Amino acid sequence: MKILVSNDDGFRAEGIRRLQEALATLDGVSVTVMAPDRNRSGASNSLTLDVPLRVFEAEPGVHFVQGGTPTDCVHLAVSGFFDYEHDMVVSGVNDGANLGDDVLYSGTVAAAVEGRFLGLPTLAVSLCTSPGSGRHFETGAAVARLLVAQLLHKPLERDRAVSEGIPSGEDRAAGAVAAGDSLPVGDSLPVGDSLAERSVVAERSVVASRSVRIRSGDDRGLILNVNVPDVPFQQLRGFRSSRLGNRHRSEPIIPARDPRGRPVYWVGPAGPGQDAGPGTDFDTITQGYVSVTPLQIDLTRHAALPAVQSWLEGING
Repeated sequence: MKILVSNDDGFRAEGIRRLQEALATLDGVSVTVMAPDRNRSGASNSLTLDVPLRVFEAEPGVHFVQGGTPTDCVHLAVSGFFDYEHDMVVSGVNDGANLGDDVLYSGTVAAAVEGRFLGLPTLAVSLCTSPGSGRHFETGAAVARLLVAQLLHKPLERDRAVSEGIPSGEDRAAGAVAAGDSLPVGDSLPVGDSLAERSVVAERSVVASRSVRIRSGDDRGLILNVNVPDVPFQQLRGFRSSRLGNRHRSEPIIPARDPRGRPVYWVGPAGPGQDAGPGTDFDTITQGYVSVTPLQIDLTRHAALPAVQSWLEGING
């Protein structure tokens, strides 16, 4: 089993180092890093098309792309840079949350999305840091390791979900996880022991799975957006599936002056949660659980198609 690790914080970031180290401890798993040379937060799904890209190896198994975006990194790694194929992409551990509409801007999520476009199951893992928080990147890495072990032990497949009657398209996105179903791993502090036990069980299947590509039929891949409370691992309450919430509009831009007195502007902070009630990723994190949100690529608002077609009839005549 070959796992590609990337991020948007750069190959030197603590989060990606912790993630690489944690995944490398799984039996039968080899980990390769391909990440930007610097922080590319907010790069979203951008590809570099106007200039060629240069790749350097910082140390064995760790590569960085000069001037590249997270999407560039995954695209290069999966589309021919290496003489072998990867089985999974894990992006992170991001320095900061990717909740709600953050996923549209996030380079961390974009790296996972590119992996999905190229046919692989993917995870985007973010640590919900804030000023003064503990910056427990080891917790985010441990969570990623558990989820990868679980995927190897029991793959999540789109075909299975459809056969069990889960609706597709917008209805599935709106309703499949709206209830915020809990995936309990323990009631309180003993959660750590329970998680460790589950990890051992899952890892027993890794060796048997190392040549199996855990892809899901014509859906080509799975994206899980994972947000982790910034607390010590033992304080996690468990895992919950959550739907994306959304934020209020961003704070105003911040005007400033450069050293020559010319005006410059900083993008303002993201707005606070607006749709942040029970069942959302915002609420799951607030409650102390790891939030796991299955993402889909189809942005079509299926319910509006008939109304738009009727509106277009005025043009068609």
